[in-house]
Amino acid sequence: MARKFSDRTMAICGEILSELFSDGELQNFFTKFGLLNIYRHLPQGTGKLRRIQEVIAYLDQLNSTEDKDKVWDDIVIETVKTIKQIEERAPVSSLVMEKIRKLEECLALDGYQIENGKIIKALPASTETTHIRNKLEQKLLDLGWFVPLQHLQDARENYAEERWAAANASIRSFLQAIFDNIAEAMPNFPKEGLAPGGERRRFLETIGFLTKEEAELIRALFKILSTKGSHPGLSDEGDCSSRILMSIGIAWRFLSKFLKGGGNFS
Repeated sequence: MARKFSDRTMAICGEILSELFSDGELQNFFTKFGLLNIYRHLPQGTGKLRRIQEVIAYLDQLNSTEDKDKVWDDIVIETVKTIKQIEERAPVSSLVMEKIRKLEECLALDGYQIENGKIIKALPASTETTHIRNKLEQKLLDLGWFVPLQHLQDARENYAEERWAAANASIRSFLQAIFDNIAEAMPNFPKEGLAPGGERRRFLETIGFLTKEEAELIRALFKILSTKGSHPGLSDEGDCSSRILMSIGIAWRFLSKFLKGGGNFS
């Protein structure tokens, strides 16, 4: 297991800890990681930041092993949790806020982001893609379409935890639920109902919501999404992220079309 977080990320974590914690609190913090002796071994009167830097230097010079790399990463994770807890109790200083922004920049370079006090793996998305995803989630919430919203959130959580196969399964369920809900919301949806999945997508083509070309595109996409879905080891980060990004784009396109048309398709 290689370290997830870089030297620059650890360094800014050290600066934040020195600003947020007293010396006693730092001793308790590093005790959790078995590093109290390293923190305390410098002469009395040594500043907090210098002591923290000594701990970081000690960890950095160790031969890389899974356990030691985990300690490194856990210190970063615990720092982010600490920031969240302190921010909930009282506003932090402008200096600390500046360092938090720098930490977010460092994490982004490592391929991660902070969300609700947790570090999650970031999708390789542009600002525009993130904006579309946020708008999509808000529209689903406004419509009360909680099933596709939950599947999308599950896909993102599984991606963040590097569970590629589970994320693939969730994103396919998300996109299927989008089309299922669009079909069911049509005024001419059959009273006897239609089975979720392909049957409802064929209905959308029949009533003209999906053009022939769009229907072919959707069928091709679902063939892609149906592979490597729930079996561990059959997917990887690149494969998984591309599925999620494609699905978000397609979902936004056709949800927007549905909202614009107001169900007036026949």
